[in-house]
Amino acid sequence: MPIRVAIVEDDPVLRASLERVVAREGDLKWMGSYGSAEEFMARSTGLADLDVVLMDINLPGQSGIECITACKPRRTQTQYLVCTIFEDNENVFNALCAGATDIC
Repeated sequence: MPIRVAIVEDDPVLRASLERVVAREGDLKWMGSYGSAEEFMARSTGLADLDVVLMDINLPGQSGIECITACKPRRTQTQYLVCTIFEDNENVFNALCAGATDIC
């Protein structure tokens, strides 16, 4: 069974690149992409069909960290991989405390 992946990234070029990477991998299944945390949280299927979410930290409106904080308790087995250009300890620490599995 493939790993079901969603992408939350506000940069459309980077989001499209991540979609292509996920689509090319035979053991991954792209489940949707979202330009904001609010779009992701409003998805009609909820979180039940996701194994991994590639999450940006710096999103318009609600941050990726706030989104993880809200979503992680709803389905704890979904893994959040935070993709960010931030390397400061505070963002990394806050993302991990929110429930992120790893930072890339």
